[in-house]
Amino acid sequence: MKHIKKWLLIGLVSVSTLLLTGGAFAATRTSVAGVPISTYCSVYAKDVATKSVAINLIIKIKDDPTLKESLMRQYGTFVSLGKIYCQGEFAPEMYEIVVSKPPVITTTTSPTNSTSNIDISNNTPIINTQQGVFSGDEDYFTGYDETPLASLNSQQRETINQRITKAKNEFVEIVNELIQDGWLKAEDRNEMAGKISFKFSNNCNQLDGKILVRQWYNQFNEPIENELINLYVTINLCFTYSYEANYETFLDRIIYHELGHYYNYFHDLDNSEFAKICRLDGQNICANSDFVSPYAKSEPDEDYAETFAYYVYDKKPVEGNKLQQKIDYFKIRDPRYQ
Repeated sequence: MKHIKKWLLIGLVSVSTLLLTGGAFAATRTSVAGVPISTYCSVYAKDVATKSVAINLIIKIKDDPTLKESLMRQYGTFVSLGKIYCQGEFAPEMYEIVVSKPPVITTTTSPTNSTSNIDISNNTPIINTQQGVFSGDEDYFTGYDETPLASLNSQQRETINQRITKAKNEFVEIVNELIQDGWLKAEDRNEMAGKISFKFSNNCNQLDGKILVRQWYNQFNEPIENELINLYVTINLCFTYSYEANYETFLDRIIYHELGHYYNYFHDLDNSEFAKICRLDGQNICANSDFVSPYAKSEPDEDYAETFAYYVYDKKPVEGNKLQQKIDYFKIRDPRYQ
């Protein structure tokens, strides 16, 4: 049976390219999201030298302009991870890429273990993850790029370390709560093991988190399996009293939102009933007041995650027929009422 692999990068507030640079952490890694780091970086090196992946993306977008946003997100993640981890002994220049002919566009849709023809524009996975084994809370978390922290003084660094610890504790607590309430399953811990990380931002006015999921489809374009690649939580490098006082609330909003995406892609694959509340032929038909937040209006996936977070976290009454329909969508799926 043929499988088509689609990549889904979901942001909480910003869907811009991950603005991450490399750090010393790269030298200690043996893999990037499950792929041997030498394999990943050789593909990255080829793109640095020839723009092979970028060129194929352009061709793919010309064939189907509706794929532009999705493919550019994929490419942004690919490049960002390359900048983070392909340094030192894995730097692009170490691979000495020689171009003898233009890049070949492959149309293979079946799974492959080949490492010489990795092309995200043609649905060939650039990252191939395997489910982890969860044995304790720390198993959720992987390393993070510490470069943005280099300019902090010792007191600020201690504050950030405390925030990271708090973020870990909040993530564990929220996952446990969602498992206890039945939204998630105990086996989801294995899916998340080694895939939760943090990034840092100087933007004090923006909440941000991202989840990257690989979704497998059969030949009838029906989703059959998903893989979690990474889930990032942003910790802002802000040291104001206001930010510190509201930090836990900010964290909870990010984590519930991203786990709303996770619930969607692992436990509610067909969310068409939700999407059609405010979408007709792909167009929004709802007023601003029909969304729990301005960001929810941006696209159906974000509306889903924002509404999920509102239902399980905010738990406040809503006004308006459309908005109530969205809340009811989750209420009838609430395992506590089954």
